[in-house]
Amino acid sequence: MREILMIDNSVEQEVVPTVPDLNSFRVISERGGSRERFSARENFFGGEFTHERARQAFEDYKSLRDQLDKANRRKDLQRKLELARNGNRKAIEVEIRRNEFSYYPQGGEVIFVCADFEEAEARVMELIGPVKPADRHDRYCRLGESKAIHDQGKNGPYNGFEAVCQFETRGKLHKFSRSWRIDYDEKKGPHFNVIVRPSQIVSGSATLDKSDPESLNIAIVFPGNIDTYKKHLNTIEMYAITSLVNGDTAGHSLDYLTVAGGIK
Repeated sequence: MREILMIDNSVEQEVVPTVPDLNSFRVISERGGSRERFSARENFFGGEFTHERARQAFEDYKSLRDQLDKANRRKDLQRKLELARNGNRKAIEVEIRRNEFSYYPQGGEVIFVCADFEEAEARVMELIGPVKPADRHDRYCRLGESKAIHDQGKNGPYNGFEAVCQFETRGKLHKFSRSWRIDYDEKKGPHFNVIVRPSQIVSGSATLDKSDPESLNIAIVFPGNIDTYKKHLNTIEMYAITSLVNGDTAGHSLDYLTVAGGIK
């Protein structure tokens, strides 16, 4: 969220939170012309976060990741072709054609940069979708330093959960393992880690493989610093405590994140 700084009580100057240098990461963008994919899904589903919307978002982010990787491989192969001698050119040309026309996904983390925390929050809620409290395996941390999953109540503060979700769309049964947590590191700054795995990879437990090419491992980055992270971690922790005490009082299962303006 952007802030306005008053100078001499008369001049307004916009203060834009900084975003770290992410040149060393795989950074995806969903802009195609003037249309954004998130906005298209938002309009199609009428602003609701559903299992089907989560599934479509999962496929969409994977497609963006695969397009980025294909473009990067294309650049590398073109450079190799320019430097290759005649004897090696044929093999490189085969690799170029394979890259263009074959399905060649690459696992591992990708980065998506948001304008503010509110956008990041909405994208997390979209990818995770509705998850009943009873289906969650809660995550706790020590200011982002511990990534272990603990039994509920053993550690804190609360910073996310894992869940295995099963739902049916058009007569087809889908099963996904979904995980989110709010985190901070010096390279990416404050961000959400979201990992989604489809049914064929889920095998009896919610353990997540971050490198599988059919899974999505995405860091949803928002502007700020360590203090920004601590503020939102504290708010999420407060709401988690309220949810545990009051149960699912809102009548839905999207009670795991705050919304703009405070706690739901």
